[in-house]
Amino acid sequence: DRTAKYNPETSSSVYNGQLNPMRPVRVKATHPVTAQTATLFYGYVSVWEHDPAPDVRQSQIEAIDLLEWLDNSFPNVTSVSDITFGNAIKRILESTEVAFTDTSKHALDAGRALSSFSADGTKSARTVIEDLITADQGEFFMSGGGVATFKAWDTLWKKAAAATTFSESLIGEVRPSAMLRNLINRQTVTRSGGVAQTVNDSASQKSYAIRQGSGITTTYLTADSDALQIAQWIVARRATPQRPAHSLLVSNKSDALLTQQLTRELTDYVTVSETLGGTSLSGHIVGIEHEIDMGGRQWRTKYAVARKPKHAFTIGQSVLNGVDVIGF
Repeated sequence: DRTAKYNPETSSSVYNGQLNPMRPVRVKATHPVTAQTATLFYGYVSVWEHDPAPDVRQSQIEAIDLLEWLDNSFPNVTSVSDITFGNAIKRILESTEVAFTDTSKHALDAGRALSSFSADGTKSARTVIEDLITADQGEFFMSGGGVATFKAWDTLWKKAAAATTFSESLIGEVRPSAMLRNLINRQTVTRSGGVAQTVNDSASQKSYAIRQGSGITTTYLTADSDALQIAQWIVARRATPQRPAHSLLVSNKSDALLTQQLTRELTDYVTVSETLGGTSLSGHIVGIEHEIDMGGRQWRTKYAVARKPKHAFTIGQSVLNGVDVIGF
């Protein structure tokens, strides 16, 4: 920034008086062949900083997304009955206090049913949404394009085809792992006013000791059986060591790779296959890091992929004249 255009203290700048925090900002990229364009980040400036040193002469912009706004907004939502988790999140976003009302920036699954929902202004919007997510076991995030996205648990975990396969011909590096961190083999979930429901995985506890998840107490479940289901689900997914693949590196060295960099988003279901180290897994993208330099000529993207667990259900016994009947 040799002309100090982005220096908030430069009176001669064409942007004088406009370089304030919370100005909207976005980072976009365009495929040079197909002209496909994607927004990689959409948010708000948190810091403008200029370094006028002769050997530097740069301005740095730090930015944040809507989660910062949700952290500092305290919504009031009138009590409503018979809605879903997704509709509850929508009411938070569209509350007077948050005012994120552009529905083109909403991508919200329905999720589980709620008997009722309200917000009294004592909790931040982000806290209320996190409480809802805890009860649904889905995911809420801001997409690269600035879309408030809610993926319900059944959307995330149902059987689905992979959006793409990252083979060794596409990736520059990958670091598979198995870690003890975040392992949970005992979980208690309590419906407000109900009986605590605790689930244990004894086999996991013998191998890794008792690893208890933070207790969950929620008003968003209608029956103790719902609380039991959530506890069972958490233990089923996390009773074995987590196996994320970190630093899955993709760079813009081909048109096909550039298309992936423009397209992939958090929670996308992908497969990773490389023969050199024998890595083979399917899972969801849980982290994305873009690094663009050389005037936009070099673009490196790192993905973190969390393995999607595979679980079967147990039926038990079905006997003649018994009470257990399987029909289809």
